[in-house]
Formats: sequence, C-alpha cells, structure tokens
Amino acid sequence: MSNALSKAKLVVDLLDALRSRLGSDAFQVVDHWPDDPMAIGIASPHDAGVLAYISVTPEAADPYFVSLEFPPDGEWAEFPYTPGDERNECGIDELVSTIAAHLKKAPTDTSQERKRDS
Repeated sequence: MSNALSKAKLVVDLLDALRSRLGSDAFQVVDHWPDDPMAIGIASPHDAGVLAYISVTPEAADPYFVSLEFPPDGEWAEFPYTPGDERNECGIDELVSTIAAHLKKAPTDTSQERKRDS
C-alpha cells in the first residue's frame, strides 16, 4: 500500500491482522480515501469491485464500520459500485469473518480479473 504512512496505526495494524488471518494473497488493498487516516478498502484479488470499505472509530462500542460493495450493475450501472450490506462490528474476529465471506462472493475466473482504479 503506497499510502501506508498516511494511515493511522490502527488501520495499519488492522491490515496486518487481516493478512495474518486471511493470507497476504487473499485480498488487495484499495485506498480511495487517502485523506482519511482511519479508512481503507479491502478488495477481492479476483475482482476489485467486490470491496469492503472499513472505517475505524476506536472510541465506539462497535469500532469497525464496514460497507460491502459490488461492481456496478443493474440500476447501479452508472455508479462506481453497487451497494451491499453495511454494518458495525465490535471486534476483529467479526470483522475478519464479514470480510472473508464478502470476498468469497467475487468470481474466481481469473481470466475476468479486474483491478480497481486507484
């Protein structure tokens, strides 16, 4: 991640935890929010349109907000993404589980791989 130094330590630590639990090739980091030190995107390595936006608010009871996104489709075809579920997670275990389940929804046909524009 080229903007690693611009992210809060909590976000950098979160990325390390995700790599440790899911594997370093299980996702790609997509940072559409370079000016927000508490936000990051985690996308499928097969289709960067399958993305989990994560925002961390350490003082909150549920410190991890996650918005699950899909590639533009249907009524959302003219938008950057199709919205999915949004939720607040109270801990890293729940967050990892949510992200892992979401990334599995990406197609695994590598001939169709898409990289998201940064």
